[in-house]
Amino acid sequence: MSNGEPHAAILDGGLRRVQPVRARPSATQSANHALIATRVDRIMTLIAANRLHDAREACADLVFGFQPLIVARPELFERVVAALRRCEGHQLLRRLAIATDRDFA
Repeated sequence: MSNGEPHAAILDGGLRRVQPVRARPSATQSANHALIATRVDRIMTLIAANRLHDAREACADLVFGFQPLIVARPELFERVVAALRRCEGHQLLRRLAIATDRDFA
């Protein structure tokens, strides 16, 4: 019956029902995700301006500062990987692949 999720018991007219507890992202997490998305937009702007070195440095700051959050959100992860590919951040992309146990071939 258990699918690995935490459950909360709810009493309803004498019957006990078990429902999954859904964690909502905190305000801090939401703000961090918005910050990451804004930084990726800035990185893409640097890439468009052909400032690849600056874009790689910004990617490094982003990945080292927010890696757990980036990995937890697939859409952010995909955008960061795309930015790393476009700015030729091969070493950082390789490190991210090792840290997340993923293959970006």
